Amino acid sequence: MLIYRPEFSGNKFRKPHIIAIGYILFAIVVTLYLWRSMGNANKNRDAREKSLYGEEKIEGHDISDEEVEERRRQGDKHVSYRYVL
Repeated sequence: MLIYRPEFSGNKFRKPHIIAIGYILFAIVVTLYLWRSMGNANKNRDAREKSLYGEEKIEGHDISDEEVEERRRQGDKHVSYRYVL
């Protein structure tokens, strides 16, 4: 959709500027929402992973082939999956 049309040039493109600023503000609001909700989901996953595995589980440890297959099968439903924005 072309918002900077020649017929809007009379008011120094005020209407298209307002539309563009609205899109930018909407994108910022959605980004903040996703950032917060993904952060909360990661905190919940950390707590759940800690309750399942305890403190001794350290990221980067050697994992078995069965655990690799389980992670692959579950995808983003697996407890060790983390969202990144």
